[in-house]
Amino acid sequence: MRASELVAMMWDRLDTLPGGGATYRLGRTKTDRAGTGRTLYLRPETLQALDAWRLETPEAGRIFHAVADDLFLDPTTAISAAERQRWTLRVARAQEQERAALSAREVSAIFRRAAARAGLDPHTQWLSSHSARVGAAQDMVRSGATTAQVQVAGRCDSERMPIRYAERVMARDAGENRFARLAAMRRGTPKR
Repeated sequence: MRASELVAMMWDRLDTLPGGGATYRLGRTKTDRAGTGRTLYLRPETLQALDAWRLETPEAGRIFHAVADDLFLDPTTAISAAERQRWTLRVARAQEQERAALSAREVSAIFRRAAARAGLDPHTQWLSSHSARVGAAQDMVRSGATTAQVQVAGRCDSERMPIRYAERVMARDAGENRFARLAAMRRGTPKR
């Protein structure tokens, strides 16, 4: 999924399936300018993670949005009328902040914070909002998908981008296969 699609996701476009998982209906995207939409499948594990996220931040119509700590202030517990008024304003600003869309650029910063929490170097230049898209293409190729299948899954206009995304994986696989065939020929047992 593109970062622009990720930050545009809305709860009302998510439909839970009876057997687990869900579908999500995309609106206008980079490769669907007319906005006819595409339906994507979400695995049950993904839906569970989204449900947990929804419980934490029920205010917004957007699935992914800013998180404002002030949203959880309770003005009724303020010790004075002036403090209650300030807290009420802070809660209103927090609600507005959570309704606002994230930018695709903010996705990169979120990925880097998540990497830091996972113990990875958050300053790595390779980690961006596009990393999930590239990684998905590489994972698909590693699992045996063709670049045409990656193109369809990634909603790419041509095979050019899936080939570019997965070129290192494909180069490694081609090299390993070539050397395996050579080794088999040397042993006298051709390998296909």
